[in-house]
Amino acid sequence: MSTLFALPVSTSQQRQPWQHDREQHEKKKRKRGVLHKAEAGLDDTGRDEQDESTENEDRAVVSPGERAQRYVANLKPNKPLPRPPFPHKDTTVRNPRGAHASTEGRGNGQSLRLQHVSAMTALLHKCLRNRDWPRARRALGLLMRTEISGQALDVRAGEYWGIGAEILFRHQPDPGKSWRRSGFLSAKEYYEKLIVRYPYHRASPESVNSIDFYLAMFSLWIYVVQAEREAATNAGASSLQAQEAQRNELYEAGQIKARLTKCMGTSPYADVKAFQQLQRDVHIWYTALEREYQAYSPVPNVELSAEEHLSVAAEQLNLHSSASYTHS
Repeated sequence: MSTLFALPVSTSQQRQPWQHDREQHEKKKRKRGVLHKAEAGLDDTGRDEQDESTENEDRAVVSPGERAQRYVANLKPNKPLPRPPFPHKDTTVRNPRGAHASTEGRGNGQSLRLQHVSAMTALLHKCLRNRDWPRARRALGLLMRTEISGQALDVRAGEYWGIGAEILFRHQPDPGKSWRRSGFLSAKEYYEKLIVRYPYHRASPESVNSIDFYLAMFSLWIYVVQAEREAATNAGASSLQAQEAQRNELYEAGQIKARLTKCMGTSPYADVKAFQQLQRDVHIWYTALEREYQAYSPVPNVELSAEEHLSVAAEQLNLHSSASYTHS
């Protein structure tokens, strides 16, 4: 039997020269004993068998309690026990059965968990198809709290991270819309947590990491800003409301541009082609908005806060109204 300290070679190669000499000596000694008995005309076959049986009993590895039980049952320590229901069954016979039962119980538990995961997955996709966002949120929460073999499900598997962001974004939408501003903020915060939890690692570049979460967050952010501007423009808004929507889009675009510039200053985002293309697109978008705003407003400063932008717009509207009244 190999031990912890056995050499990494075969057993036959581990014998030392002195061991080989000792084995040869024992063989010669046994041979001389047999020849001596043959010359003396002795027949010790029965005695040898008895001595061998006694030696095997002494070598039997059993506990004192088991040895006592075998003695009461008139069983030798080196003999196998009778089949159940023998009352003095060895504990080494019960352990494998108990281990098997325990393993079987764990297997049944894992099977039930897998069935639960399948049921929750089917319910989740059904709710998504029916746009039942509250139930989809509960189903996803139950799914993410399920553990398989002591480990929680990975939200990155099967793109469940994207499903979670979509549910947060669409949950409880505003009237006449498919989303709401608070839902976007929740989804953005959700992406921020994923970025911190699953950063990029050079050892596993193909895994879902912060690069994917950043790109998804910026895409959703740009979509919300442009959708709010379009909704404000198509609602038959006044010039003041249109100017406010334009100002808000320029402000949000500036926030996106600043965050993207900060992100591009660190590795590995500066080397990712998708980030490079996104930065060029955001720069073009921001430049176009800035030119549009400067053409509409004589105030070139676009680094003002939202409240300052509103005050500037009010002053411009008052000046425009006064000029129209004087001209009339």
